Amino acid sequence: MRALVRLLLLSGLLAIGGENEPSFMVNAEHTLMLSLPRELLDRPKVAKMLQSGLTTTFLMTLRARSTSGNYLSEKGTLARVDVRYEPWDEVFYLTLFQFNHQLEKLTIANFDALVDFFSGDKIKLSTMAGFNDLHWIFQLELKVLPFSESEQAQTQNWFADKLGRNTNKQDPNKVLDLMLATSIKRSPVTSEFWRLEYER
Repeated sequence: MRALVRLLLLSGLLAIGGENEPSFMVNAEHTLMLSLPRELLDRPKVAKMLQSGLTTTFLMTLRARSTSGNYLSEKGTLARVDVRYEPWDEVFYLTLFQFNHQLEKLTIANFDALVDFFSGDKIKLSTMAGFNDLHWIFQLELKVLPFSESEQAQTQNWFADKLGRNTNKQDPNKVLDLMLATSIKRSPVTSEFWRLEYER
């Protein structure tokens, strides 16, 4: 049974989490699983990036403290999912970086199935084995980032190489290249922060 998750509003008021909030469950292996809200992937800017053919990174940071003062991890736990759409095959390739340092690769058939994946308790955040605490406060930060780190580095190197070969100081294309090169940053497409109360 899915554990009860209630949203603690930043104003300090308590409300029941709805369809637009993340939810959690602990599976039979005592692994804390995350579901993201479906509407997140349906946002136009996110959906457009996911289907661009470039890698989109979902970076999740969880800080969890029980009401008795125990932490799942003092530094927080990380989960990362890289998503790349392959237009030739019309499929999505996923690379999951798990909390236990395991790497998992998946192929998703279409966008609807991709949404089902993110909203279906598939993301492993942490182990809860050894913790008997029933009441927890979760702080979950999500960043959706364009490009993978390797793609960013490759693109920056391409621009740097192009600039290095261009010796005409009056060439307006050099100025354009420089502007593009300095603008390649990992600014989030979107970012979210939730503070949640979790009961096992």
